[in-house]
Amino acid sequence: MPPLRFPEFTDEWTDTTIGSIATVVGGGTPDTTQKDNWDGNILWYTPSEIGKEKYLSDSERRITNIGLKSSGAKLLPKGTILLTSRATIGECSIAAYECSTNQGFQSLIANQGVNNEFLFYLVASKRRELLKRACGSTFLEISANEVRKIKVKSPSIDEQNKIASLLALIDERIATQSRIIDKLQSLMSGICERLSYSDMGENIKLGDILLERIEKTTKNNQYEILSSTVKGIFLQREYFSKDIASEDNIGYKVVRLNDIVLSPQNLWMGNINFNDKFQIGAVSPSYKVFTIAEQFYKPFISAILKTRRALYNYELVSEQGASIVRRNLNMEAFEQLTFKIPSYDRQVQIGNVILTLQHRIDLTKKLYSAMIQQKQWFLQQMFI
Repeated sequence: MPPLRFPEFTDEWTDTTIGSIATVVGGGTPDTTQKDNWDGNILWYTPSEIGKEKYLSDSERRITNIGLKSSGAKLLPKGTILLTSRATIGECSIAAYECSTNQGFQSLIANQGVNNEFLFYLVASKRRELLKRACGSTFLEISANEVRKIKVKSPSIDEQNKIASLLALIDERIATQSRIIDKLQSLMSGICERLSYSDMGENIKLGDILLERIEKTTKNNQYEILSSTVKGIFLQREYFSKDIASEDNIGYKVVRLNDIVLSPQNLWMGNINFNDKFQIGAVSPSYKVFTIAEQFYKPFISAILKTRRALYNYELVSEQGASIVRRNLNMEAFEQLTFKIPSYDRQVQIGNVILTLQHRIDLTKKLYSAMIQQKQWFLQQMFI
C-alpha cells in the first residue's frame, strides 16, 4: 500500500502495467518541405512545449489532414496524456483538445474505467523509472514497449477520483501562485519602464554612475564562484548543479555586496546584475565589475540598468562577435550612455518602493517553490 491514503479506503491496490491501463501512441513529423502539410487546424506538439502547463490548449505549430496522413503523426483525443520520450524524458501534460505530436512522444490514452487525471499523476510519479528504461547512443529515448511494461499499482476508481481531485487542487494553487508572480513581475517591469521615460532629473553618463573596480583573487578557491546570467546572479555550483569554473581560479575578479556585474559578450541580452545576495564572491575574469558612485541610491540605479530602454542602448554599443549570441561591448561607448537621474531623495523614494516589491516577489517565489516540493512529496507518498 502507498504510505499515504485517505482513511475511507482500505482495499489493496491491483498490480498492473501502464500498457494494461492505457493505450500508448507514438507521433511523427510531416515532411517540412511540403507546404500542404503545415499551417492547418490540427495542433502539433514538440517536447519543448510539454510540462510547462498541466493542460495544453494551443501549440506553436499546426499541421493539416494531409500532413497527418502522410506521416507517423496520430490524431489524439482530448484528454490524452502527452508524455515526452526523448530530449527531456518523462515530462507530461494533458491535451485540452484533439491534437498530434512529433516522434518525441509516447502518449497515453486512458482505458475505460481509469481516471485520466489519476493516470497523469501516476505517470508523473514514474519519471525516474522512465529515465532508467531509456537507452540510445546518440540520445536517450524510451520506446513504446518499454513504457507499456512499466509496473504500477492501481486502486479502485473511487480512490483514483479522490487522489486526482486532491492533486488537482494543489496544481490549481500552484498555477494561481505562478500568476501572482507574473503579475508582480509585470508591475515591477512597469515601474522600471516608467523610470526610463521620466522627465525628472538630469542626464548623467553611465561612466559617472558605474566605477569599474578590478580586484582579483590571490589564492585558489579563495571565494565562492558566482555566475552572472540574464536571470540574475547565482552561486555557480547551485545554478549548474556542479562547479564549471577552472580548477585554477587565481586571478578571478572579486565581487562584493552591492557591486554591479556584467558580461561584455551578453550585456545586450540583459546580463547585468546588482549583487544584493552575496557578501563576497568571485567571477570569471571575462566579466566586468563596478561599484555604484556614492551620490546615487544603489537600488534605484540597479533598477534602471535592467529596463528595456537600457537593453536597447546596450545593443547599440555592442558589436557582432564570433557567434549570434555573443557581441563585443564597446566600453567607451557604454560609458557615454546617459540616464535621466532624479534628486537623491527621489531616488530613495522610488528605490524603496522597488525594494519592497522585490521582497514581495522573492517571498512569492519561495512559496511557489515550497508548493512544488509539496506536490512532489504527495506524488511520492500516494503512489507505489
